[in-house]
Amino acid sequence: MSAFSNYLENEILDWVNGGAFPTQPSATWVQLFNGSPDEDGLGGTGLYSRIAVDAGGWTTTTGATATITNTAAITISTAAATSASADNFGIFDNSTTGNLLFYGALSTAKTIAIGDEVKFNPSSLTIRID
Repeated sequence: MSAFSNYLENEILDWVNGGAFPTQPSATWVQLFNGSPDEDGLGGTGLYSRIAVDAGGWTTTTGATATITNTAAITISTAAATSASADNFGIFDNSTTGNLLFYGALSTAKTIAIGDEVKFNPSSLTIRID
């Protein structure tokens, strides 16, 4: 299950109330976490660098259950220097700072051994909005 961050919820509410919506990011960045990054992006432990997903790198569906899904593989190509356990992800609007947009638990936690790469195949990372 995925969720909007507090930042994104507040921006949507401000927009509905007549405020300006933030400029669309030129890319989004995916990061793995051990533990939930929580609503504010400050929870859990961020693992490895964030990986860029270019604008348009997501497929959207609409309806009662709207989703966005990655269109191409997302690969964390920097091999792990130490073992780690990833059980959550976050999607941000900046590579190192910025705002958490969405977050959620992985359907299966992944133990990442030294030297491993992590890859989300196309259509395997889905954010569901209901």
